[in-house]
Amino acid sequence: MLFSMIRKMFNTPMPVTREQVVAAYKKLLGRLPESDAAIESYLAFQNMGQVHAVIQQSAEYRARNAPAQKPRVLRNGPRPDPRFDEPVRIVFVGNCQALGLAALCNAMHPQVQAVGYELSGGYVADLQKQRSTDADWRDVDAVWAHPHPDWAQWLAQQPAEFAAKVRTLPTIDTLGFHPDCAYVSVNNQTLKSPTGAYHSALVLWAYGQGYGVDQTLALFREDVFRHLQYFDYADVGVEQLVTRSFGYGVPVADWLPRWHSRGVWMHTINHPKLYVLSDVALFCLQQVGLQGVADAHEVLPDGLALSACWPVYPPIAQALGVEGSYSFKCERSLVPAGKSVHYLDLREFVERSLAIYARYRPQALVCDRLQAPQFVSLADWLAQAPGRAAARGAPGAVSVSANPYAGLPDHQFWRRSVERVAAGEVDPVTSARFHIGPQDKVATAGSCFAQHISRTLAAQGFHFLVTERADHLPVAEQTARNYGVFSARFGNVYTARQLRQLQAMALGVQPEPEGLVWQRSDGRWVDGLRPYIEPEGFASPAEVHASRRTMLACVGDMLRGCDVLVFTLGLTEAWHRRTDGAVVPIAPGVVAPTAHTDDFGFVNFSFADTLADMQAFLWQLKAVNPRVKVVLTVSPVPLVATYENRSVVASTAYSKAVLRAVAGQLEAQFPWVAYFASYEVITNASNRGRYFEADLRSVTDDGVAHVMRLFMKHFAQATVPSADVPAVGQEPSTEVERATQAVSAVVCDEERLDVG
Repeated sequence: MLFSMIRKMFNTPMPVTREQVVAAYKKLLGRLPESDAAIESYLAFQNMGQVHAVIQQSAEYRARNAPAQKPRVLRNGPRPDPRFDEPVRIVFVGNCQALGLAALCNAMHPQVQAVGYELSGGYVADLQKQRSTDADWRDVDAVWAHPHPDWAQWLAQQPAEFAAKVRTLPTIDTLGFHPDCAYVSVNNQTLKSPTGAYHSALVLWAYGQGYGVDQTLALFREDVFRHLQYFDYADVGVEQLVTRSFGYGVPVADWLPRWHSRGVWMHTINHPKLYVLSDVALFCLQQVGLQGVADAHEVLPDGLALSACWPVYPPIAQALGVEGSYSFKCERSLVPAGKSVHYLDLREFVERSLAIYARYRPQALVCDRLQAPQFVSLADWLAQAPGRAAARGAPGAVSVSANPYAGLPDHQFWRRSVERVAAGEVDPVTSARFHIGPQDKVATAGSCFAQHISRTLAAQGFHFLVTERADHLPVAEQTARNYGVFSARFGNVYTARQLRQLQAMALGVQPEPEGLVWQRSDGRWVDGLRPYIEPEGFASPAEVHASRRTMLACVGDMLRGCDVLVFTLGLTEAWHRRTDGAVVPIAPGVVAPTAHTDDFGFVNFSFADTLADMQAFLWQLKAVNPRVKVVLTVSPVPLVATYENRSVVASTAYSKAVLRAVAGQLEAQFPWVAYFASYEVITNASNRGRYFEADLRSVTDDGVAHVMRLFMKHFAQATVPSADVPAVGQEPSTEVERATQAVSAVVCDEERLDVG
């Protein structure tokens, strides 16, 4: 079947575009086409299959994809392999994902011989049998296993040299897309559903209540899903997955943005799509020193797709921004003869499910999901409003009032909340998702504007978390060397990519980038990751690296130890090193003449880039600090300069629009993330520009005071009266004065860009 698909691909005429040729070059050769003529030469081909074939036959492609002639690095230490042609044996054991991982590894590298074992409930017995009888277990290079309660018991019985080759992989599972999907058992045996192994918890609950088909269908609507907290499962499920994977050293947080970009990445609650398993398989190969073909999943059949596939219910799909339906795909064994696939619509699925349950007493049907408080209270909740338990027309029916805006609060109308309100009293913050107490350890990071928040918190008696201190130095020297300006001495963090990079280094997820140590014209050295953290510079590169390592350790302490992290999104423009993607806060040539500026390129991160970086950061943060909450702000300070060939005004608008949209998306996605409207306070039309200094970009003391007053009012409402921060025009107290001092006192690397 696979060969026929390939033949069809090569024989079907499909016009080739320039964009497709460029994409093929980037994918297969890692570069752009050498000339327009090279692009033109491919446009005469019938389809992209032929284009790929020609490129893959080139010497450049073969050289690029040849296996590296280097020793394999195994879990139990480096082991030179003088016989490169010797197969690399890998065993996967565990659940149904083990088979897909083995198939992917075999396809990804010609040297690999991988085998997968899907083990039953008799886990130890199955393992003992396979270990003693199967030749694939002899002289293996690596064993990857899914966690199981009996795994540690079995592993303890194995020889030490074998146990050293074993690592644990997290199971890729989440309820996020399919919160209603569940298992049901009878007499400790899994009960089959109309589609296979999976049941609807809601349908089972309806059966226990004596509901008929129409009554059950009426439950499939948004308000019921909200009562059952189905909309919360997405974030909780991802956080749990990231936390588990981080404990096993598997970087799922780095892969999640790519998975999310493709929509629904799970077939069911525990069956990921093949491209998801592909990332896991590549990781496993890398751990034994091999680089696999990244797109092997595109030509392999997805074995888990042959099983039942659960739909994403439309109200949940809308909230997640993906396609939704009520089409339930049956597993292969339940497909009628003569058909390759079979779906049930919602009514048919409910009818067949109730017919299966009717064979048993409700008490005999066991489903852990129904023990949740939301299900226990569902009957009472439905009874609270007349007609709530009855059908409201078809699922998804909408009730319409005469004027949906009637009765809305004042803050939702411009005239009532902006036009008729004094400029200094405009409050675009409606409510805070959580409050910050005086005992909460608060860390701050971000652009220059973030320093105002840290100073205000400290001045108001809150616990501003500082993990990198120099108490042995005089206070004046501490300040001059940026101790206490930030939670650790990481300097200004302008972009989401820079924040994610800092986190990855601090947590040991990625190594410290090589180099990035530059010599100034005065002979002193600077740290490219934080160029102005030491105003006098460092004496040597070794001193730079030592200071950087200290800082990264302190950042790790900050991420693990803070109760609240306040991050101010500042920019989308950045400079990164072309070889490894390392991001620096400012163009190297601005800092030092020896910075090898040719190694760096300009990048302006898109909405998708910034969102993916922030998502990965937040997932990783939650994995190491489950109690943390995050406040996001957007800096109102315009760009000093832009490297884009356009007006700095247009670039500022682009940057702030992207950052504000990302912040809004993150607040909607993560219940523990809140947005604070500092950008809106400073830039809204009621101020008529009065919150900017003469340079039209630096924020005035009055503007900062307004922002901080609202921050304390909403986020510290339970502990600090809003009157403690003065209104605009009032004479500030000594403490607030320190907290809202002139912007010129704020450390801002970006100011160096203005060379005019």
